[in-house]
Amino acid sequence: MEFPSDRPRKTPKGGRPRLQKLKPVADAVFYKMRTGCQWNALPRVFGASKYDS
Repeated sequence: MEFPSDRPRKTPKGGRPRLQKLKPVADAVFYKMRTGCQWNALPRVFGASKYDS
């Protein structure tokens, strides 16, 4: 059995860098779950939709 260590975990090497930060994405998901709105009806504070003109 392993115990958690205080040392930081190694990050995986390679892969594509993230395009967005995770907090705004999680905030948008929680807003959608709380309000029940459609994805393309999210407020602009969560970012522009591909359907915005």
